[in-house]
Amino acid sequence: MHKLILKGNKAFNWSNNGNHHLIGMFFKDNVLLQEEKAIDYLIKNETQKLENGIYSLISITESEITIKCDSINYFPIFYTFLNSKWVLSDSWEEIIRVKENFAPNTMVETEFINAGFVLGNNTLDKDIHKTRSGKITILKSNGNVDFIPQWDYIQRETYSENIEKLKTKSFDIFESTAKRMISFLNGRTAVVPLSGGFDSRLIASLLKKHNYKDVICFTYGKPNQEVDISRKVAKTLGYKWYFIDYTKLKIADFNKDPDFLKYIDFAGNGYSMPYLQEYFAVNELKTKGLIPENSVFLPGHSGDFIGGSYVLKSAKTNTKNIPAYIAKKYFFFFENKDNKSLEKSISSNIDIKASTHQNGDYNSFIEDWDIKEKLSKFIFHSSVVFNYFDYQHYFPLWDLELLLFYRNVPYPLRAEKNLYDHTLIEFYFKPLDVYYDDDELSKTKTYIIYQRLKDSLRHFFPWSYVKKRMTQNDWINYSQFCSILENELSQNGFNKLKRYKLFNAVICKWYLYKKGFYNS
Repeated sequence: MHKLILKGNKAFNWSNNGNHHLIGMFFKDNVLLQEEKAIDYLIKNETQKLENGIYSLISITESEITIKCDSINYFPIFYTFLNSKWVLSDSWEEIIRVKENFAPNTMVETEFINAGFVLGNNTLDKDIHKTRSGKITILKSNGNVDFIPQWDYIQRETYSENIEKLKTKSFDIFESTAKRMISFLNGRTAVVPLSGGFDSRLIASLLKKHNYKDVICFTYGKPNQEVDISRKVAKTLGYKWYFIDYTKLKIADFNKDPDFLKYIDFAGNGYSMPYLQEYFAVNELKTKGLIPENSVFLPGHSGDFIGGSYVLKSAKTNTKNIPAYIAKKYFFFFENKDNKSLEKSISSNIDIKASTHQNGDYNSFIEDWDIKEKLSKFIFHSSVVFNYFDYQHYFPLWDLELLLFYRNVPYPLRAEKNLYDHTLIEFYFKPLDVYYDDDELSKTKTYIIYQRLKDSLRHFFPWSYVKKRMTQNDWINYSQFCSILENELSQNGFNKLKRYKLFNAVICKWYLYKKGFYNS
């Protein structure tokens, strides 16, 4: 018999019906299905179709094991073929224990420390693999693995309506999304990580427009302009708001705290950088009793993406060398890196023929790759911090209906988030008095242009200047956290890290060290 080790957590538990095992939930015709109802539906309606939610389903027969997951593979399943049997778990650490050894996958070090995740179905252990976004995984009894394509974000057709009609359609879908969000909340406290940006503000506005009263907003980091905006938004909407000031945290020796180290294992899971960003804020909210135990977190991932924030930054390209382009755009934590190694890894994990989806000046494959790699493994995965503290979460702005609508919006209306931002402003922010001036919109466009310019010039700046700018613009206080991690690395024989472009590089290197990746 195959070995199945399903841990789950207090936020999301596994349910089973015979040889079918499911974690998570999804909506079908606006009805929330979870646990036994969700399994029953999937058994009776056996299909490759993507469902609207976050879930993983494992189905076992004598000849094979089939694993289906949501659009971002939020609950990855890890597997290895050991003694002619499959070992599966939702925990990479558990399979390491079963194997009784860690076999560092040295081929993935460069990609991990430069982007914060491992490509394809690989992990940091060369014997352990995982499921991946966009594909159904089939484990054969003879040890072979097959993948069946399930969905993609390739733009094959576009809407012909003008922007006014599309704004109305967009609004209607946001309203449907809000209703599903409120159905999932089911009267529980909604907790909104509220920044000064549009995505989290939209979530708070949707709750207000639909008269949801039990809402708590919070902001974290250093005092800055975004903190002022988020405070103002929460006050205008009439919601309770907390600010977790990271400059006042007692962080000495946080890297030795047993609870933090447990979180690192839980969040890293052998393929992704464990996010520190929200850990300290959620810990404060919970330990000080500022939010109820059954609260639901509503992060804004990833409205800006579907709105088009990355269209000009990455999708607008006529390049013929997709691997080299992706390596340059997405793998930049360190200034000096092995580009050839990265391009080889990227090439081995993409279908080169599928990467030629050119639509005028835009290549929609880049966005498809982004969703299935960076967004799913790095951005959305960061929300496991809420699950670690036993809270459920919900992604209102990654609703499948919303995602598929914006996939077909013409690129000129997604570039600079044209349709997305104007829909938000006209239907939500202005009516609720949380749009403060037209300069906000110009700042959004300016920021996109600035990011493109910065990306093109980042390699020409002296590293001393880059690190100084990183520290000056460090609104999260990462410089303080990472200095402690760097000290631990130095104390254990590592050379001082240099020429990194983001503090994430330090976290990635430290995580590999903690996992014993460099032990020989």
